[in-house]
Amino acid sequence: PCEFVHKEFWDGVNFRRGANPPRERWVAPPQKTPAESAVAWRNFEGYMRFIRGFDDVKFITASEAAKLYHDRARGRSFSAEEINEIARTVTPEITFQQHGRKTLSPSEVFWLLNRYVIQVPRQPDGFVTLDTSPLGPTERGTSSSEKELTVDWSQFSRTASDVDDFIKRHERLPSTVWLGSQPASPESYLVALAAVVRQLTAANNPPPAVTLRQARLAAGKYVVDDQPGLWGWVIFPPGFHAPAMMELARRQAWTIKPAVLAVRGK
Repeated sequence: PCEFVHKEFWDGVNFRRGANPPRERWVAPPQKTPAESAVAWRNFEGYMRFIRGFDDVKFITASEAAKLYHDRARGRSFSAEEINEIARTVTPEITFQQHGRKTLSPSEVFWLLNRYVIQVPRQPDGFVTLDTSPLGPTERGTSSSEKELTVDWSQFSRTASDVDDFIKRHERLPSTVWLGSQPASPESYLVALAAVVRQLTAANNPPPAVTLRQARLAAGKYVVDDQPGLWGWVIFPPGFHAPAMMELARRQAWTIKPAVLAVRGK
């Protein structure tokens, strides 16, 4: 409603180009005249009436939208067969997955596969429940300078337990996955996890050794690079840049997945 009664937004009046005055010096923006406000409200109402005139348009509330696009994966239990299908979909170009009307973010795939590897010795045919949706790493990780890293099953299984504990404690993926004293990226670890899960579901026996290969978070393409045109908001000072913030945002692409519209009865 601000734009219908004010000639300028509050942020521009008080914080333009990086200004940060004390609260006692904040001022209200200049107001439109009653006639100007009446025109603005009349235009807005006209837009709404025009849109409502289409038979295939329906106005909904935010609460209704949340129901129409509710998450069908969160809180669901996945069978060994479904976990295997998820593992088969993982590639070195890591991104979200869609299975029917259920979608999984890369971090959710990571959690499900890691939990499955831990549970298999106790419950080979058990279900894995997606009871969390971890955030992405908060820092740039450390990884081996080698293109490949091979560890024995004992080390890999112990690392899986460490990773599980880390996610439970911090509700995010680790920036670096440590296999003993050897570092790996969460991306390469996820691809290795998928290979291990496929082995476990096929033979119910772990591999004697696991090889981690290079991989990347392809879902990061949905986050824009730091660039001058990105910071056009009036409050930013001239020449403002935030490369570290955009790098952090790209790491949170681990949490990206599509919202799928519900169909009647499903």
